[in-house]
Amino acid sequence: MQKKILLLVFSMGLLLMYAFRTIKKNNQPPLKFISRQQAFANKLMVQCSPDWNYLNSDSLAKGISILKGWGNYEWPINSKSDSARLYFQQGISMYYSFHIIEAMASFKKAQQFDSSNAMIYWAQALAYGPNINDFASAISPEAFAAAQKAVSLSEDCSAREKVLIAAMGVRYTADSTISRAYLNKLYTAEMQKGFGQLPNDADVAALYADAMMLQYPWNLWKHNGEAQPWTPRIVEVLEKTIRQSPLHPGANHYYIHTVEASGNPQRALPSADRLAKLMPSVSHMVHMPSHIYIRSGLYKEGIKVNEMSLQGYKDYLAAFPDVANNAPLYLIHNLHMQTACAMMGSGYLYSSKAAEECRQSFDTSYLSLPAPLGGYIQYVYMTPVLNYVRFGRWEEILAAPAIPENYVYANVLNHWARGIAFARTNNVGAAKKELALLRENMGKPDMLVVMQPFNAPDDAAKVAEKLLEGIIAEQENYLETAVKLFAEAVKDETAMIYNEPKDWMLPVRPYLGAALLKAKLFAKAEIVFKEDLNENPNNHWSLKGVYESLQKQKQPAAAAAIKKQLDKTITTEDMRNLPVVF
Repeated sequence: MQKKILLLVFSMGLLLMYAFRTIKKNNQPPLKFISRQQAFANKLMVQCSPDWNYLNSDSLAKGISILKGWGNYEWPINSKSDSARLYFQQGISMYYSFHIIEAMASFKKAQQFDSSNAMIYWAQALAYGPNINDFASAISPEAFAAAQKAVSLSEDCSAREKVLIAAMGVRYTADSTISRAYLNKLYTAEMQKGFGQLPNDADVAALYADAMMLQYPWNLWKHNGEAQPWTPRIVEVLEKTIRQSPLHPGANHYYIHTVEASGNPQRALPSADRLAKLMPSVSHMVHMPSHIYIRSGLYKEGIKVNEMSLQGYKDYLAAFPDVANNAPLYLIHNLHMQTACAMMGSGYLYSSKAAEECRQSFDTSYLSLPAPLGGYIQYVYMTPVLNYVRFGRWEEILAAPAIPENYVYANVLNHWARGIAFARTNNVGAAKKELALLRENMGKPDMLVVMQPFNAPDDAAKVAEKLLEGIIAEQENYLETAVKLFAEAVKDETAMIYNEPKDWMLPVRPYLGAALLKAKLFAKAEIVFKEDLNENPNNHWSLKGVYESLQKQKQPAAAAAIKKQLDKTITTEDMRNLPVVF
């Protein structure tokens, strides 16, 4: 019963969260939803930055204790209470980790030991705010009260503390007509002043970068990997901070988020290597290196840190059960990322296990949630099916039970996979029927709702459509048509907005390269496979493609060099003798 209640709470909270992230606005929610929302108002803990209008932070403080494994970073405050200082330290470490539930609970607990410390109220106001993973959250009136309380207690604070408190004083207002974007701008301007006064203070610098990132959430790089005009300043501040304070948890975390979508994410590898060790039990921080590892071809390392992050999630769930409704969001994402790394750098035995764990990480009732969340959940639910296609498991695809029609995106992916399975087993007629069914679902309202700031399901469906159509043409030996269709699929895939894991997890270029090999266009195939390696470095599939291309071009020396790289990517026995694509 407790599990069912938590699942219900989680779904209600997710609905609330994603209401702020969708382009298509639903009408007034039904009364049944509102009543449930009110009934569980104190339990909606699902966001990186929760809606504190529906969550009792005082009750959280009762359940929090000193958690393990959050590192040794120190931010001293002037308090006579050891407990207040310790809980403040735990809270700021959790804030830097996007574990906001634990952060707020820790700050509120610190107040119980020292109710007159300005920095504890400043920290409470900090935790009330949005972050880049929930930049549109509704702000509680308590945020303004906490910020004002900090100001009122700041007379005896240090110059550094007064800078931070003054900045927090403009981040909130009692005037509900003033936009969050405008307040974010004011806060950033104040943090810029503070950074000018304290340019070598790592915490001021990290929070200044945090403020700048929040003005442009997930919009730091153009589609071609070039920086947006505002991005170099963020990079500059964070790189300077890391040079001066290489173990700063916030700076390393924010730097990974800042550069992961750039044309050179590998520059954050030192931060990635440090981060999991800095906070070995903090789930999100342990997971974060995989955002750089997957873009650097370090798939084994990406798998490992996500395995570790799942253990951290379990440890904190046991120590602080009140965070249960927040943790599943991290659980789903971490398992999804683990599977994405496995599909690139492991064999079927491991990747299928990871994909199934991903599917089992939430209740199937979430599949019927309104768009865009329902579409996202359906995409995650179909992860095993994408993995089946990756490894040519046609029998498993065709033996799977039917997907209910109301799960529109899941149906698109199901018809896509079935179409490929039929085509690859020489039943082109059935494959064409599946293609027609896929197209019937494209363009339906739920497929068009954007998961802000990323992609709509229909964006991925366009890739799936062209990929299936190309495979059908290839099976019919219309290689010229197949090459054209695969090239169109690559174009659609490239047009998708960066996300990690990607909103389309199965790279298309290997299919194009394989078709070019069949067409005996070996040099062109080599180029395509190398393009995929630029996008997905060191992946076994495209290295195999380059190797075969070079062999066909009678370049034995170059082929031998690639073969050495290829052999190093074989991390499990079931990766031996894999084709370029199935």
